Parts: sequence; structure tokens; C-alpha cells
Amino acid sequence: MSVLSRKWNYIWSTHPTIVLDHWFHEEIKYRNRSSSSNISDFKNIVNNILLKHSGHIITFVLDISGIGSDDRDIWLRYVSNIGVKELKIENSTQSTYTLPSFLFNSGELSHLDITNCAFNMPLASTSFQNLVKLDLKKISFDPTLAYTILEAPQLLTMFFTDCNGLQYLNISASRLIGLHIVDSHYVDLKILKAYTELKVLTIASCDKIQQYEFWRRFTLTEIICSFPKLIGFCFNSDLFKFVVPHVFPKRFGFPLENLLELNLGLCFDDEAQVSAVICLLHSAPQLHTIEIEHKISNVEKMSRDAVREYLTTPDCIEEDVIALRKIKLEGFMNTTNERLFMKLMLAHCPSLVKVIVKPAELIEQSNEILYFYLTVLRFPRASLNVTIDVDHS
Repeated sequence: MSVLSRKWNYIWSTHPTIVLDHWFHEEIKYRNRSSSSNISDFKNIVNNILLKHSGHIITFVLDISGIGSDDRDIWLRYVSNIGVKELKIENSTQSTYTLPSFLFNSGELSHLDITNCAFNMPLASTSFQNLVKLDLKKISFDPTLAYTILEAPQLLTMFFTDCNGLQYLNISASRLIGLHIVDSHYVDLKILKAYTELKVLTIASCDKIQQYEFWRRFTLTEIICSFPKLIGFCFNSDLFKFVVPHVFPKRFGFPLENLLELNLGLCFDDEAQVSAVICLLHSAPQLHTIEIEHKISNVEKMSRDAVREYLTTPDCIEEDVIALRKIKLEGFMNTTNERLFMKLMLAHCPSLVKVIVKPAELIEQSNEILYFYLTVLRFPRASLNVTIDVDHS
């Protein structure tokens, strides 16, 4: 081993991936738990790693929490100068780190992942010629960015998580196919329409969405008409109710030929929402997966009764949903309307293979699930191969 280790000793210095993340910080703290100079030790170790590294650095992950701006700027400039392709910057402190301007001139970057940093582009037009994936978390975009355009001709996927001021961010990405916006303030159709090739759209949020009148910005119909190439569509949490202001017809005026997957936050006691789901099922001939999170809302008994009447109408589903293979229902409460919906699905989905039911916490330990099973066993099934599982995770 001593002989072999002479050859292995410096192999690390040519490794293309350097990860100096939170766990790297913790490891240093653990090793120096008797010392009060953890930050100093961290800087010395990082300096030594970069100084002794002799190969290309393809991926660089850096947790800048608690590190002085001079040091982190030096490290980021170094990896930028040698053509780093995948860069991830993490910041768990309260203070926001302003990204150095030279990062916006890193033409080799293909993946950029940033958390809790100020995103201030230095020029009226900035270009990331090779950027393929952009992931931004906990970032507030300044109004001054409204006069700046970020050119990303190769960009395919964007993620925004817990961001504010998206209306000020102008990203030109003609090839974008995936857009994911989670817990982020201000989303409107104007922002979304900039990406005409979009195939996967996720908009998910929490209760704060109700603070800024999201429902006035666009409807489900406008989304469907704007992005006919959609393959996957997710409107999670309480958002779905805001984009379906009225009861839907049986189907859209044109088929959603590319739509394969749906993920929706749905109230089974709201006729408009339930009718929108039925409309999507009728309009998407290739749809193979639908995941529904049951969102409980305070609705009148009249509304629940209207849904019950709608779901028991003989022509509620006019023809079989041929391609549907998987249904997942989260937050299951075993209500009458949930059971009626499931009855329709089992009766009209001849290709159905799997149904997954994840109970809400309120009924997890009760006999409601047993009652559900006994009820479902009596439902007619169009598919002889379907299995029904309960997810207790």
C-alpha cells in the first residue's frame, strides 16, 4: 500500500470536481473543534486545494457562508479564469452576497446554481453563450434589472425558488423547454410567453400566493393556448383554483396532443376545478400520468352537491381515457366526491396500471382506508391489470 500510495497521493489534484459545501465546512469544524479559528482554517485549506490543483475544474461548489468577500471573490475569479463549466454558490447567512461582475463574463458556464445572492448584471446586455441550466434560489431581483437583458441562446431549463421581482428579470432563451417557479412572487403570462418552445411548466407556491392577486394574471385556458407543446404541466398547492374561474366545457377546442403528465392541487368540492380536470382528460389523448393533491377549502354544501351531481352525470366522461396508466392521489380524505372521481377513472381508463393513494394525516390511523378499499372493490374496472396501493410514507 505504501508503494501504491506514492502514485495515488496526487491523483486528487487532477479531479475535475471540487465540492466545498456546507458539509465540508462542518468537517473542518469537527476536526478543529478545540480551535476558535475555523474560518481561518477553512481559507487556508481552500487556498491549498486550489493552489495544488493541476487539472481542469469542471464543477465547483462553494459555500460562502461566513467567508469574507475578498477570499470568495478570489476563488470564484480563479475557477472562472480556468473555464469552470458547472458553478454552484451557496449562502445560508442573513447577509446577501453580491455576485462579482466577472461571473457574467464566464462564457464557458453551462450550469449556474445560486442561493441568496444579489443578481446585479453589470451591462445592458449580458451573454451566457453556453448556459444550459439556471437555478436561482432566495434571490430578489432589483427594478434596475428591467433595463438589462441576459442572453442565453442554449438555455434549456430554469428554476426559480423563493424569488421576488421576477418581472424585472429579462432572459432571452429561445430554446427554453423547462420552466419551474416555486414560492416566487409575481408570475404573469407576459413572463411565460417569452418562451414559446416550453414543454414542461411548473408553478407551485404556498399560502403567500394569495397576497398578490395571482388569479388576475392568467387563466388555465390562456396557459393551454400559449404553450401547445407542453408535455408536463404542474399547478400545485392552491394555485389551480386561481386559474379556473368558471366551469369548463367537456374539452378544449383543440387537442393537447403532446401532454403526457399532469400534477395539480385540486379541491374535490369545487365544480370549476373538477370540470377543468375532466376537460384536460378529454383533451389530452396521450396523457399517461396524473397526480392530484387534495386541497381542502371552505366551501358551501351547495358546491359539494354540485360536484356530486356533475360526477354522477351519465356523460361526465364521454369516452375512455385510453392512454392513462398511473393515478396518484395525495391528501386523500375518503370523501364522497373523491370516491366518485375514482369510480369514473377506474371505469374509463382501460390502460390503467397503478393507482397510488396517500392518505391525509387525519385519516392515516383510522378505518377510512379500509372502508375505501371495500368500496373500490365494488367499482367496475376497465383495466384488468390495475393495482391500488396505499402510500404511508
